[in-house]
Amino acid sequence: MATTWRAQEITPSRRAAGFPALVETPEASALTHFAGHWMFLTSGYASSGASNQTLIYGFSAIAGGNGASDGAKTARIYRVTPGAEFEATLVVASWDQSLVGSKVALSVVSSKPALVTATALSSIAQAFVVGVSSKVGQGDTNPPVYFTLIHADMQGEV
Repeated sequence: MATTWRAQEITPSRRAAGFPALVETPEASALTHFAGHWMFLTSGYASSGASNQTLIYGFSAIAGGNGASDGAKTARIYRVTPGAEFEATLVVASWDQSLVGSKVALSVVSSKPALVTATALSSIAQAFVVGVSSKVGQGDTNPPVYFTLIHADMQGEV
């Protein structure tokens, strides 16, 4: 069974077979993101994802440390891996079961962790909706869903 964890809270769900690998990486300076934001590597330092991010290294397990210089703080990151399932909020006006299996975009709201959005796709990291919480009813707004990251959008070591 695939690994499932909640991007907003970084806790395993009942579907979880275990956590994704937790890695520690030197953090870029002045990061102030929330836990749950996606991260990417640049010049060997972890940086928090922007709304137009095309590659994702993982999801932050802790808030950004706001270090004065590159490497002054250490980022703790849950690594994305092929087939691993994650949980996040799907931003949609009305839930419809047909959204399972659809390709969605990842986005950032400055005051919240990463979200999954059923918006028009562009050159940003994308995922597939693989399931929805059993507590969600037809027509519900912004339901929690399970998703997997598209393999081409997973960043390796840099």
